[in-house]
This record gives sequence, C-alpha cells and structure tokens, in this order.
Amino acid sequence: MVDGSFGRTVAILERALDLRSMRHELLVTNVANLDTPGYRAVDLDFSRELDRAQGRLGDVTLAVAHPRHFPYGPDEVGGVRSLMVGNSLQSVANDGNSVDLEREMAKLAENHLMHNAIAQILSRSFAKLRYSIDEGGK
Repeated sequence: MVDGSFGRTVAILERALDLRSMRHELLVTNVANLDTPGYRAVDLDFSRELDRAQGRLGDVTLAVAHPRHFPYGPDEVGGVRSLMVGNSLQSVANDGNSVDLEREMAKLAENHLMHNAIAQILSRSFAKLRYSIDEGGK
C-alpha cells in the first residue's frame, strides 16, 4: 500500500484499482460459467466496497447464493475484502444459470474503462510528484 505521505487520495485510488481488478475477476468467472447449470452471476458492489475502504461502513458480510460456490468473501485478499452480490432481478435460464453474456461483457467493458481512468489519474499524480521533486524539470 502507498505510504501515507502521498495523501489519502492516492491511497483511495490504489484501493479503487484493487477493487476494479477484483470485479474483473468476478465478471470473468461469470463468463466462464456461462454454461454451468445452477450458476448464479455475482458482482462486486464497487461503491459500497470503496465506502467501506474509506471507513464509511462497518463490516460487510458475505451472502453466498449457492452452497457449492467458492468462498470469496470475509477473507482478506490483498488487503481488500470482496462483496459478492447476486442480483435478484436477473433472469434465470431453465438450468438455473443467471449469466447473461451481453450484460457481463458490457460490465467488463465498463470496468475496464474505469480501471484505465483510475490508473491514468494515479499515474498523473505521480508525474506531478516527480515534477516537483525535479524542481520543475530544471
């Protein structure tokens, strides 16, 4: 994790990148289980997890949609706890699978764009710091 001397903003951006990476893994898992009978699509509630990371929420508990799903929750993963959310409004196929490929691909594209935007903001923050250290490029 970034040292506190860089400020809270950089730490939050770092946490946001971690959460975006975790969300990517969940969405890719959904796509991989497109044809798995009984699989329920999961997602990460990004804004809630970021609020929790900033200390705005208490502990978050995990709700597993199916007993055979992999545990992915209260354990720390890289200092970040995930939150899996099953959307009750999702349509479910006859085999019990709730993965909608188009929806998952749209979520992946949106998550990718947000990840890149956060990475670019973080990169520019470090570039400004480097510029200051170099005394304006002298």
